[in-house]
Amino acid sequence: MNYQTEHGTEPTPEQLSTHLATQGLLGRGGKPLSPSNLRRHLLNWRIYNLWTTHHTPDTAPSADDIAHQSATHHITGQYNRPITPTYITQQTPEFQRRRHTLTHHQPPPQQP
Repeated sequence: MNYQTEHGTEPTPEQLSTHLATQGLLGRGGKPLSPSNLRRHLLNWRIYNLWTTHHTPDTAPSADDIAHQSATHHITGQYNRPITPTYITQQTPEFQRRRHTLTHHQPPPQQP
């Protein structure tokens, strides 16, 4: 999410890989996450970004609201299928896990 705040656009998989590596989120062997791996998950990351912007400490956003926001932001599934509330509900446990990981992850200290 902070990539978009800093750059004003959604990242490409290559940009996201680099950005996550600078934040200390690495893949196996301590290497940056592969852009091809990220590409497979880009749809869920885009939906997750909407989900987390509407998340409060006490409540997760409604699946209907996120499905509507996905349509508003032109986020669609394979073959331009709309994102449904059912899909959001299925992804919510993963979104909650991801949010917990990202909000409790400490980035490495900045080098002077």
